[in-house]
Amino acid sequence: GESYTLYTLSGAPRSAFAKFPMPRNTAVFGPTFSGEGVVRSDDITKDARYGQNSPYRGMPEGHLPVRSYLAAPVISRSGEVLGGLFFGHPEVGIFSERAERIVSAIALQAGIAIDKAKLYRAAQAEIARRQQIEARLREGEQTLERRVAERTAQWIAASQERERAEGNFRLLVEGVVDYAIYMLDPTGIITSWNAGGERIKGYRSDEVVGEHYSRFFTPEDRNRHLPENALEVAARDGKYEGEGWRIRKDGSRFWANVVLDAIRDPSGRLIGFAKITRDTTERREATIALQKSQEQLAQAQKMEGIGHLTGGVAHDFNNLLTIIMGNLETLRRVARDPKADPSRLNRSIENAMLGAERAAALTQRLLAFSRQQPLEPRVLEVNRLIAGMSDLLRRSLGEDVAIETVLAGGLWRVHVDHNLLEVALLNLAINARDAMQDGGKLTIETANASLDEHYAASQAEVVAGQYVAICVTDTGSGMTPDVIERAFEPFFTTKDVGHGTGLGLSQVYGFVKQSGGHVKIYSEVNQGTTIKIYLPRLHA
Repeated sequence: GESYTLYTLSGAPRSAFAKFPMPRNTAVFGPTFSGEGVVRSDDITKDARYGQNSPYRGMPEGHLPVRSYLAAPVISRSGEVLGGLFFGHPEVGIFSERAERIVSAIALQAGIAIDKAKLYRAAQAEIARRQQIEARLREGEQTLERRVAERTAQWIAASQERERAEGNFRLLVEGVVDYAIYMLDPTGIITSWNAGGERIKGYRSDEVVGEHYSRFFTPEDRNRHLPENALEVAARDGKYEGEGWRIRKDGSRFWANVVLDAIRDPSGRLIGFAKITRDTTERREATIALQKSQEQLAQAQKMEGIGHLTGGVAHDFNNLLTIIMGNLETLRRVARDPKADPSRLNRSIENAMLGAERAAALTQRLLAFSRQQPLEPRVLEVNRLIAGMSDLLRRSLGEDVAIETVLAGGLWRVHVDHNLLEVALLNLAINARDAMQDGGKLTIETANASLDEHYAASQAEVVAGQYVAICVTDTGSGMTPDVIERAFEPFFTTKDVGHGTGLGLSQVYGFVKQSGGHVKIYSEVNQGTTIKIYLPRLHA
């Protein structure tokens, strides 16, 4: 059957697979390459599909031993199977359901990335094609104007063939109605006129021949001596080109594109000018209308963003006020109880103060968003920060959300802004809560992680190296691929108006990027979401 090409390999030398093809139609590989779904086996050699195809009836001689097996198809949005991700291990029972979900998510992202790459290439090709067409059209217009001017000058300058040249010139000029083509003497007096001039400017030949061509200019241009300056430039440089308002016989104005060519006899003496005028009013109005539309669209988008921000800030402040008011209510009850534990009283005061501080931090986030406020990094132990947020997180998420923290021992230190990291984690936790309408579980994990060159090359703006990873996982509704694609955009939100600014994830992204880190979303609809933050390890 048709074979695929091995694209990338990890965990085994490429030479180990150099002699083995990748058939599509075997019973084991078939479900992956046909896009039927994921194949996961604790021991593939005991699978009923194993060994069903000739000539090998299993793994060929020399093949690396494989017992645990996991494969997922990479499928485009159109349903085309683009390839597959294959994982093998010589021991049994290696790949869990969690591994299957992770590989499925990676395969989904790979399909999306390949689709985007194809769309990008197609868009670039279409843009290039249209640019070529536009360039050819512009070149054609310029060539036409240049040829008309050059031929006009040549016909007039050839005095020894004057009669024949004038006849040909007359046929050419009189047949053109989209351009006003006429002749001037060296002082600017009109000596000839064509049908295009009558159509564009409204004058008959007998009304303008013998008059100075400055009559077509506006009073303001005449006051600036533009007609005389144009003649001087054409006489000196051989050509004058320009655009501006001109006046018709009825007094109305039109926007003109003009070319003025100097005509000289064989001895080089100036004998006159060839003048070509084109009415480009409609094109100019269309250009201005397009610019106005673009400005209006930009303003509308700006106002929409401000609307999202205004409504969402109230939501964020309500969350913080809930924390403050809840602690103050607890404080009031405890204060009335003479037997109350003072430590409980202090905790309520501290939590209320923390909520107030985070409300102040929200205003700083808005200021930072508007003016790119600089970070204030310091050496930080992430595990200690997360542990210190436990009370705040429990009060913010409510009783319906269980919180689990899995903090790695020996975690590396980082050098980041303490307040912004705290705000980022609170944002992620609140987003997770909102995704779990009927309650659920939030897990915060930390770990040391190393991102290799291969991974860094596959991601935008990622540097290979050692990082501290913070994973925030919920059991909520998950995200669709198109939502994942836009999740980090400022003001983008799937929440109702007034229930979020759309700044949370964008500020998480901005903070992580400013800190030299990396952030990644893994999510499936109805399967929950994991957001991983990678912060650079502090080497000190």
